[in-house]
Amino acid sequence: MTPQLGQLITIVFRNGMQIQGEVLHWSETKSSIKSTTGAAIIVIQKTAEDILYYKFSNAKTDFEKLKDKPIKNDDDIKLLATLKSELNELEREEIRERLNVHEPSAIPTRQLGNSYGNIIPTIRSTEQHTTEKVSREASPASSELQNLFSKKH
Repeated sequence: MTPQLGQLITIVFRNGMQIQGEVLHWSETKSSIKSTTGAAIIVIQKTAEDILYYKFSNAKTDFEKLKDKPIKNDDDIKLLATLKSELNELEREEIRERLNVHEPSAIPTRQLGNSYGNIIPTIRSTEQHTTEKVSREASPASSELQNLFSKKH
């Protein structure tokens, strides 16, 4: 039994990784899956070699069919409860994936202050810096070093 286009599927790879999504294309050689959030498309290059097993999930359609059924017996009610818990788990996984791949949009910039002007005061330094060179007294060691390097041998 092969997955059909648009079917919700959970895939377990041989390395233990597990993904879930909607089938876009399926063949023994190459398959593509759309993530549950629709944010990514996963392409499986070697379907037959890479996949350990896959599981179909028709919980949404089965739940809707069973919910619309006018007369329900005990088995239908139990099945409704299990399908609802499965749908809740799918929703949790979808939210988890959205949180993991969330990319923040542009962060708005705010001007500090109010309509009367800027509330952050500008503080000016009392000390003024100039470009004048300050003369220093040369120590005897520095003059000896200067003479040592300035002489040519």
